Amino acid sequence: MGPQDSPRQVWGSDSISGGSVWPTWLVTRLLVLGLLLGFESRVAHDVLYFARSLRHIHVVGLSSTMPEYPLPAVGVVAVPWLFAKLLGSALLFRPVMIACGVGIDALYTAVLLRSTGPGRRPAVLLWLAAVPALGGLTYVRFDLIPGVLVGFAMLVAATHPRRAALCVAIATSIKLWPALLIPTVWLRVASRWRYLVVVGFVGLLAVGSTVALAGWSRLVSPMVYQAHRGLQVESVAATPVMVARVVRPAGWRVFYSQFKAYEISGRGVAWLERVTDIATLVLVVGLCLLWIRAWRRSRRVDPDFLVWLCLGAVSGFMAVGKVLSPQYFLWLLPATAAALTISRRDPRALRRWGAVVVAAAALTHVLFPWLYHDLLHGGDLLGLAVTLLGVRNLLVLWLFVEAARQAVRCLEASEDDHVTLSRVG
Repeated sequence: MGPQDSPRQVWGSDSISGGSVWPTWLVTRLLVLGLLLGFESRVAHDVLYFARSLRHIHVVGLSSTMPEYPLPAVGVVAVPWLFAKLLGSALLFRPVMIACGVGIDALYTAVLLRSTGPGRRPAVLLWLAAVPALGGLTYVRFDLIPGVLVGFAMLVAATHPRRAALCVAIATSIKLWPALLIPTVWLRVASRWRYLVVVGFVGLLAVGSTVALAGWSRLVSPMVYQAHRGLQVESVAATPVMVARVVRPAGWRVFYSQFKAYEISGRGVAWLERVTDIATLVLVVGLCLLWIRAWRRSRRVDPDFLVWLCLGAVSGFMAVGKVLSPQYFLWLLPATAAALTISRRDPRALRRWGAVVVAAAALTHVLFPWLYHDLLHGGDLLGLAVTLLGVRNLLVLWLFVEAARQAVRCLEASEDDHVTLSRVG
């Protein structure tokens, strides 16, 4: 690419029409639904758990219903549950959940298609590929909702601060991880006070309703639940012992824990858990330093810093945690599509990053459900499963490191631009 060439000349026209997008969307989504209703039906196991929890809510109460999630998440899954019952049978809960997932997918596709940024075409293409890459899991995990809300917040941060605040605050009330993005989006909005007022109002509403309906213990139960979890077999930190288990199976044990996940125990696991705790602390400190450094500039950061810091925060949380469930990619894929729309400085770097995200999601899809039994219980394909797991986790690490590097680079470039303009002025 020469200096006279624009990204549009290299990558082709950025115009993209619904006439070419929607047939592709329909074909790819029918493929996903076919797999979900066929061989991959086991990925809908969580829907059975949601149904069982909601069915017994009058017995155990809100305080003990899905305590691993914030209380508003119970409301999210209760909506399709109640709709299914209105249709005449709770057995319709699963198809209603799937229909809601497809609807959210279609809505986000339409939003990306109508966006006006220079990265509209790559964003739509990435999203078209993202859902089949991850598979039917997309439609049976409510992680799609906060993921799409974060994508919305990134898209409107510069022009509609209250909408951005509403999206990121609601996303945080459903799943806690979007809290990592609240300060980053705040640095980008034009009216920071409006943003803070909306975030604060939604936060107080979520906290107040949780305490009023289920008590103080229910407010902290998701954090307590996560803190006591063991090392999940798919996490980045578990990769060394998963590899060692291929060589010496007797040294480690994979088991289904009380936290509804497959964990590994044995030599070195406790040490690896401590490493994840330290790495998480380092990640939070690093994010705080970048937030403070950007805030001291006393004006809005450029869109690329927002893009890379959001992607770095999410991929970093995935990379350093004790848990890396397949649905975590629903946190990252919508944000990546939004990032492609608003990025300005280096579109090729972001497109490369997006391609790696989709590749990591596809490997996750192969592992779960296709090779999951071998990964957990051994068998002829254990070596292949662990190899693909290792490659996937290396890609997650690369995503985090690259996003962090690009975020620092964008911030330094913005500071240099600010100094230059000040001197000229």
